Amino acid sequence: MEFSDKRISHYYFQSYVSFTNFEKKILIEDAKQEVAREYKNNAEGDAFKNNIATFKDFQNVYKEIKTQEFYLKHIDEITKYAYSSVSSYVGEHMLENGLAICSDIDISIIGNLLDDKSVVFATSFCAINNDYQLRVPKIMVPRYRVTNEDVGMILTEMLITENEYTLVPSSIVTSFSEITIDFENVNIKINNQTFDVDRFCNKYAINNQDIYGKGIGTYRIIDKNEDECTITIKSIMEKKVSDITDEVVSKIKILECTTVKDAVQKIKDIYSFTFSINFGVGKVLEAFFLVNDFHFDKYVINHFKDTNYQTDEEAMNSLTIDEKKDISIKFITSIIFAQHLIDMTNYMDDLYREYDLLCITTGQEIVGTFDDFFENRSLMYVLYDYCIEKRLIERSKRWDH
Repeated sequence: MEFSDKRISHYYFQSYVSFTNFEKKILIEDAKQEVAREYKNNAEGDAFKNNIATFKDFQNVYKEIKTQEFYLKHIDEITKYAYSSVSSYVGEHMLENGLAICSDIDISIIGNLLDDKSVVFATSFCAINNDYQLRVPKIMVPRYRVTNEDVGMILTEMLITENEYTLVPSSIVTSFSEITIDFENVNIKINNQTFDVDRFCNKYAINNQDIYGKGIGTYRIIDKNEDECTITIKSIMEKKVSDITDEVVSKIKILECTTVKDAVQKIKDIYSFTFSINFGVGKVLEAFFLVNDFHFDKYVINHFKDTNYQTDEEAMNSLTIDEKKDISIKFITSIIFAQHLIDMTNYMDDLYREYDLLCITTGQEIVGTFDDFFENRSLMYVLYDYCIEKRLIERSKRWDH
């Protein structure tokens, strides 16, 4: 296996990884084994789950895996595993040369995976010197005040998620309403259907605040696509939860608490912790650009955004605040990963708890899958922990509940 690297700009690289035919066969064979192992495990799991596992079932699975047709049918998965291996080779090679990769690695193939010839993988990625020293002035993070009213709203949403509520008639729409409506916009017409109000707003791009506070009647509103809509609210039912007691709180699976006192404290702790990360990391990123000689060029931005800007100025002007933040976090955490052994399992409980709470209070349709949440949020956890350890962030001694 041979590498050839080319630095296109300060942070953007191209690399070519050449495999002889013999090396390519080993690569493909390893990929085939991974695909076969995953297929076999899934087949066995499905058989046991459906209680239909027989010796003959397993024999058929094993026979299928040994056929050439099986691999031709799963060539996309085999290619994916091969690309993953190439990414690992490139990452190790760059690390040996003092560089930490801080982006996805784009890969294209020159040649054919299935013939008897050598092959070259062309890769492109962003990287930074792994001995880069982060310089950030100390930042004070205030404690976030979570009011009892906030906690009451969150507990109510949790109980509704657990279906611990009854429906009662109401005169106005709130975030806890079910509404029966007629609805019409440029694309759809709905008659006499019942929706959870927030799910309706998410599904049809309606601003929630345009519905909250409305009573029975017909309204014309402008949706998020700037199209005119007509909604007739025909009935409103409010989700009413029981008085919050120790017995009621014990039914909220996400909290794993048996008393109201413990539940209130846990919610305040989660929100305070989340605020500390958001505030602390945000301030660190602001300071980072002020005190470090660090900027993104068109190559970096085009790579992350899959665009083709021709000048650095044009590319930088295209970045939203969130995009600049996401790219910055990936750059900075890649240095941390290169310089420190990070055990991501240390963050899983907090990540699951924060994700579940966000899904309850915001809606899973907005939050997305846990994998998407983990990919972005876990890097903020790593950066926050690093800054605490290096005393770049100092938390206020006052915990204001």
